[in-house]
Amino acid sequence: MRTGSTRVIFVVMVLGLSMILASPDAPKDSTSMPLQHGDGVRVAYTSSGPIAISSDADFVSQGWPGSGTAADPYRIENLSIVTSSSTAINVSSTTAYFVIKNCLIQNSSSVDLTTGIALKDNAHGVIRDCIVENKHDGIYINGSNETALDNNTFLGAMVSAMYVQWASGLSITNSTVSLNANRGVTLEYVDDVEISRNLFNNTDYGIYSYYGDNLSISSNTILPSSSSGVYVYWISNVTAYDNYVTAINSAGLIFYSSDSLNVTRNTVSKAHASGIIAQYSDHVEMSFNTIEASTYGITLSRITNGSVRGSVISGCTLYGLYLDQSLGTQLYDNTIAGSGIYVYGPSLEYYVVEESNNTVNGKSFGYFLNRTNTIVDGSKFGQIMLVNSTGMRVSGGFFENVPTRIEYSNQTTLSGMTMVNTYRGLSLDYSPNITVVDLSVSNATTNGVGAFMTDNLTIKDSHFEFLTGIAVQLESCSHATVVNTTIQRLNNQGISLSLSPFGTIANNTVDDCSSWGISVTTTSYNATVLRNTVRSCTGGVFISSSHNSTMRDNTVVGNSAYGVKVAWSNHVHVSNTTSILNNVGLYSVGSDNGTYMNNTVMSNGDTGIGVDGTSDYSVFVGNLLGWNGINAEDASSTSAWDDNVSRGNAWSDYNGTGVYPVGGTGGRIDHYPVGIALPVPPFISQLENMTVTEDTIGNVILWEARSLFPDWYTISRNTTLLNEGEWNGSNISLNIDGLEVGTFNFTVVVYDRLGLTNSSSVIVTVVDTTAPSLDSPPDITYEVGTTGHQVVWTAADHHPGSHTIYRNGTVVASGNWSVSTTISVSIDGLSLGLYNFTIVVRDLSGNLVVDTVWVMVRDTTPPSLTSPADVTYVMGAVGHVLQWNVSDLFPAGYRIYRNGTVVMSAEWTDSVSLNVDYLIVGTYNFTLVVWDGSGNTAADTVIVTVVPYSTTSTSSTTETTATSTSPTTSNNSTTTPLPTEPMVPAWALGVVAGVFSVVILVLLVLLRRRQ
Repeated sequence: MRTGSTRVIFVVMVLGLSMILASPDAPKDSTSMPLQHGDGVRVAYTSSGPIAISSDADFVSQGWPGSGTAADPYRIENLSIVTSSSTAINVSSTTAYFVIKNCLIQNSSSVDLTTGIALKDNAHGVIRDCIVENKHDGIYINGSNETALDNNTFLGAMVSAMYVQWASGLSITNSTVSLNANRGVTLEYVDDVEISRNLFNNTDYGIYSYYGDNLSISSNTILPSSSSGVYVYWISNVTAYDNYVTAINSAGLIFYSSDSLNVTRNTVSKAHASGIIAQYSDHVEMSFNTIEASTYGITLSRITNGSVRGSVISGCTLYGLYLDQSLGTQLYDNTIAGSGIYVYGPSLEYYVVEESNNTVNGKSFGYFLNRTNTIVDGSKFGQIMLVNSTGMRVSGGFFENVPTRIEYSNQTTLSGMTMVNTYRGLSLDYSPNITVVDLSVSNATTNGVGAFMTDNLTIKDSHFEFLTGIAVQLESCSHATVVNTTIQRLNNQGISLSLSPFGTIANNTVDDCSSWGISVTTTSYNATVLRNTVRSCTGGVFISSSHNSTMRDNTVVGNSAYGVKVAWSNHVHVSNTTSILNNVGLYSVGSDNGTYMNNTVMSNGDTGIGVDGTSDYSVFVGNLLGWNGINAEDASSTSAWDDNVSRGNAWSDYNGTGVYPVGGTGGRIDHYPVGIALPVPPFISQLENMTVTEDTIGNVILWEARSLFPDWYTISRNTTLLNEGEWNGSNISLNIDGLEVGTFNFTVVVYDRLGLTNSSSVIVTVVDTTAPSLDSPPDITYEVGTTGHQVVWTAADHHPGSHTIYRNGTVVASGNWSVSTTISVSIDGLSLGLYNFTIVVRDLSGNLVVDTVWVMVRDTTPPSLTSPADVTYVMGAVGHVLQWNVSDLFPAGYRIYRNGTVVMSAEWTDSVSLNVDYLIVGTYNFTLVVWDGSGNTAADTVIVTVVPYSTTSTSSTTETTATSTSPTTSNNSTTTPLPTEPMVPAWALGVVAGVFSVVILVLLVLLRRRQ
């Protein structure tokens, strides 16, 4: 009974538990529970004025519950204090254990310079479950040890939510700071600190700590901060792990002079500076951190013995890992996407990194240290860095948003590399004898190539575009060469040589720069600037403080300031250079003994050639100066404008008589001037219109063109620009193969350096004279009455039109067809005969092609004929008929042969029959031959055997045997074999059996009576 009751109770308990678990009011997780304060109980506050406790005795005298022990601390709880003139709760100079719990502290005015809760020179204090609003400092602690702040909330505007000085043994946990505050937590000279599981929202600094030892920061969430999430300064033995920091205006986590630092499993996103920074620290370990969408990922600056391991860094705009003057660095198992690794230091030792298994943009980080004569396939690496290596050859590779560094290496060749969307392109430091070929750099924030202390550097056949910095910046690089390189659309200089003597800049094109196209400055003496073109820049070529330099055969056009400027450079030679459409064509300042010969200086807005009064003893001979704002202006009293023999300069404003007084205050005179005729526009030939046939090759428009000052050309087709480029004064041609049928207007416009233009247009008509292509299917023969027959042609043309199909001259099908398609016609259902199927295929231009297919419909199928069975019958029996079933589309006639003799001949439709009765004893061969209307024949033979009649036979029989089957009994008669013994009639046997039965019965009756 107890068991039954127990079972009933157990069932009821289970049902009750099930109902409880299934109740819709039961919480499904902690977040679905109503928000409670502190330990989950809604607080009913008691209003109170400010509280001041200055000794252990005050807890007793003021009547606070508790005994001051760890098990029973004094308790100040469940109070609401509103004040703006004093600290709400002030506890100082105590040693007893106490708790401040469940208190609401608010200010009573809009301006409050007081503290919510202040602890000074205490031990064993706990502040838990309190709310502080709009105080100068939420909680202020000074000189207090073993203090715990747990589950407190800080709201409104404060300088610091929690401000702690000169303390030890502090824990700050589970608290929320949501305010427009300067700092969430401020620590000064505090040791042995735990800050864990707190939320900081909308602060300047989430955690700001300086001077102390043994700091642990874990599992905190720091949301938008106007400065840094965590700032740690001069604190050793720091651990920071499992923190989440996002939307930071500076760095996510900053550690400065913090030795024995461990930063693990933190996540930082959207930091305006670095995700994590460690500076001036020793023994730094950063492991398994995640950095997203920041400017820098992880920065180690002036770190000794640092390591970065297992981190995932993505979406950083500058560098994923930035190692700045750090020694003994280790990089293992890091994954970087969208940026790369940058290493910087003043000497080789800073570039020596121990690394393994790091990836950049999905490929290996190509770090080559102390290598010799190695060939590197750049396409296999996401980033490449060569350190202290010799004879390296790197070819190919596409590198996005990563720097490429060559440090302290010698005799290196880089070829075919492409760098895009990067902060820095190619950096070369202390690496002589480098050759860079076919390098492409675009969309770089700083320089395309930056080289320092790299002598005998050659850069050639390269391209730079859309850079914020200088395309090629060479500093302290002697005997450098930049040749055959194109530079365009920059927000800085094109090519810059500084402190780099004996440099050569040749055959380059610099277009659309916001500074100088080419600058040779700062003691880059003996430079050669040769055959370059600089257009649409702020300035063309600038030579400054670089003596004995030569500039020859260059073209500077359309620059907004100077075409050529020579400053503070003696013995500079400028010759055969064209300077047109600039503001000032050529200007010399502070430069002595220069030679300026055979230059063309025309159509410059302000001045053609200008000479400052600080430039002495320069010579200007053989120059063409025309149609400038002022052709020449010379303030120097020592310049010469002729060779003092017979040659001076050509002037557009010379009147042809006497000397030419050069403008300016120097009073210079050209004693042998000549005039210049008015410039004429470039010549371009006017051509006849052209007609070309579609799909032919070798169709070229050739314009004859020439000019004294060729500059640029454009070619358009029906107002669409096809081609443009520099024009050297030669003829201009355009291949027009591949045009579709139609009419096109091709216009060429040529420009000279004086701004004059000319144009020529040609109307090109493209016609289609090519017939469509059409295959020729084979002729077709098919059996009459069969189906599935068609003629299929394949036609092709650029401009398909229509098709028509004829049968024996009569149209049977027509329609349009597509570019490359099949055209078919069914030929089923035709009667016997020969048919001509002809197709005519046309394109839109009327070109046509014809093909004919012959179709023969024939009958080669013999009639279908059944084969009756052979026959055997007794002579005199009747009813024996041979019948053949015959079928054919075209039935005709038949013959029946008996032993070779025709016995019947006639036409047939579906069957043929023959009566073979009344034959005498013997064997007969009956053969049927049938034929159709096409002469196809079929034959069949039946053997008929006639046997003699038997006199003992009670009936006649006929045995019929098919040639290939066993004999069977015919329905016409029966045959009984002759008996070989006398036969007993059946009735006699019956009588005997009956008598025998009666006898046996009688005997049985008699025997029974005896008994």
